[in-house]
Amino acid sequence: MVSSDSIAGNAFLASFPLAVFGSDFNAALESGAAALLINPGQPATLHAAGEVRPLPGGSVWSAEKIEDTLRQTLTPWQSERLESRGWTAGASALVDGAIWGMRVKRLAAGAAVELRKMPTDVPTIEDLYLPSLVGHFAGLKSGLVLVTGIGRSGRSRTLAAIVDRVNRTRQNRIITLEEPILYLHQRRQSVVEQRQIAIDVPDFASALDQALQDNPEVLAVSDLSDRETLATALAAAEHSLIFGRVTSANPVEAVRKLTGFFPPHEQDKVRSLLAANLAGVVALVRLEVPRGHHPVSAAGAINADEHIRRLLVDPELTHHLDERFEVDSSTSNSFRASVLELHKHGKISESVAAKYRTRAAAAATAVVAVSEHEQSIKR
Repeated sequence: MVSSDSIAGNAFLASFPLAVFGSDFNAALESGAAALLINPGQPATLHAAGEVRPLPGGSVWSAEKIEDTLRQTLTPWQSERLESRGWTAGASALVDGAIWGMRVKRLAAGAAVELRKMPTDVPTIEDLYLPSLVGHFAGLKSGLVLVTGIGRSGRSRTLAAIVDRVNRTRQNRIITLEEPILYLHQRRQSVVEQRQIAIDVPDFASALDQALQDNPEVLAVSDLSDRETLATALAAAEHSLIFGRVTSANPVEAVRKLTGFFPPHEQDKVRSLLAANLAGVVALVRLEVPRGHHPVSAAGAINADEHIRRLLVDPELTHHLDERFEVDSSTSNSFRASVLELHKHGKISESVAAKYRTRAAAAATAVVAVSEHEQSIKR
């Protein structure tokens, strides 16, 4: 476990045995590359600035050698995750002042490993041009806030920015449950305890249950991915502020994914609990950027008002949830406003901005139809 008190002393983050990657990893460090890619039957490869190139003198890793290495590095829980879903995040390590994380995935030829250098500085809400409502969420006393998006849409850095806002503005105890730890939070106004799944705690469900025994005011969970974790988070949201990340293409898919953890006869109850305890949603969409540029994401944010709660409770209306992010395209919390802000600061091109403005306009038009439909039902 890493706490904000220990980080000031440059404490070693949860370790994985880097020595097993030998000279290849050392060479990657010296090269300044962002990542080392190890694929079965191929020489070790560097990934930097949107391009890959062979690691000079890199080893050729056989599938058998990679499997042997993974037996030394993965915990039983991580190994089970790799087999059940085809990928897993390994542990992280603090090396020369930077965090390196490990990610393992199954390919047709065998397991592949990626060791990637993570950003050093914790991003702020302003750095990411997130909607102002996201900052409001950081000031809530209780409730569940979902952060949705697909891989590399900015979910981790958004969650880190929210934790940073709480850390800078409130005197609270914050516990983060991460797989793996990607950013280190120094102590500001709050105490931040970062716990790594499969290293400090066995899994998300037991980690969340254990964390709640410490009575934190704020909890950040990097993956709401099973029934037990969600049930505990919903119960805890009645008295604590919970931020939960959900891997999904959009908020509608997130709701269906979360309710789908439960058998059909329990899903109505889960929908009601979600409606009662949801405080808001931050939805992220990865935008197109030139090759080699850092990923850029647009974000929309909504409060869980009475209208949103009705959409959550009624499965026949839930599919309209996404459209609510453009219910008023003039607000600073809509996808359209986010795209305009990113374009204003030169983060995306005019062609990309135009594409997503068109999409936002279509969504806003759809909301009018939804509202008229609901009014007709009431009549």
